[in-house]
Amino acid sequence: LGFRVQYPASWTEVSAGALENTETMQLMQDMTGLEKTQVRQLFQMILVYFFDMENATEAFSPNFNIAAEDAQGVTQRALVQDSSLEDFKTGAESQYVMIDPNFEWLVEPRVEEHGNNRFFVCSTGYNMQGLDVVALQALTTDGKKIYSFTYTIPAVSEEATATFETILRAVQFG
Repeated sequence: LGFRVQYPASWTEVSAGALENTETMQLMQDMTGLEKTQVRQLFQMILVYFFDMENATEAFSPNFNIAAEDAQGVTQRALVQDSSLEDFKTGAESQYVMIDPNFEWLVEPRVEEHGNNRFFVCSTGYNMQGLDVVALQALTTDGKKIYSFTYTIPAVSEEATATFETILRAVQFG
């Protein structure tokens, strides 16, 4: 993957290669509400999905995903600086408006340091397939890829925020 990340041991990991397994594909369809072709399209950008099955309900499973796209040589310092913050906000807005035109910023985008990395971070509330959810999102780069870390939960809590920050502090590239 090009990086290491620590996540709670109780989470279920699903990577693109695992989709060949019929049970894994069915789990992804059940957890996301998507058809097979949509799940495959999702994994064109997403490197790995984690589901928090311990806190899942019949309607929703908290989940964490890591997506990546080519960085085209953009360094972490160049990407995560105040002058780029408005571009990040605009990009995030366009992403969330597609899901829910009435989404709201719970925490406006800002720059934060976690561990050895600088991230753009934000928090949004939106409606996804009839469910109100919250997304905690962070963006950074290793110079080769731009990585997006997204933790989707039913509501903001101190525990969820602490889990997200712990994961970000543990991200190691190389």
